[in-house]
Amino acid sequence: GILIPLAPLSLLAMDAPRFVSFFSVLATWSLWPLLVIDRLGDAYVCCLVIFLCVDSMTKVPSSELPHYGEDLDIFSDGHIMKYVPTLSWIVMIALHFSELAIAPPHHLPDLYPVLWSF
Repeated sequence: GILIPLAPLSLLAMDAPRFVSFFSVLATWSLWPLLVIDRLGDAYVCCLVIFLCVDSMTKVPSSELPHYGEDLDIFSDGHIMKYVPTLSWIVMIALHFSELAIAPPHHLPDLYPVLWSF
């Protein structure tokens, strides 16, 4: 699964903190259909909120990050990619709320798990 690439990626947390935190949230979000089956939705929400709180408290300003001649963090202020995490988080939250508020059509009972696979 997704946790295999997440383990070595965490070694880059000091060099590319925005990318690592985004990928960590994305990896956790992609596990949602499996967590629903195991009835771990509450644990998912709690762990994600705790992670985001700790992550926001330990943010290092871009000026204090080490520079090695190239910018390792593709989500830094100098790239257009800095908007990707925000747009992705909006889509992730919208998909969570739509799953809660809108029932899938009867002929598409697996609509939301399929949407999670994109």
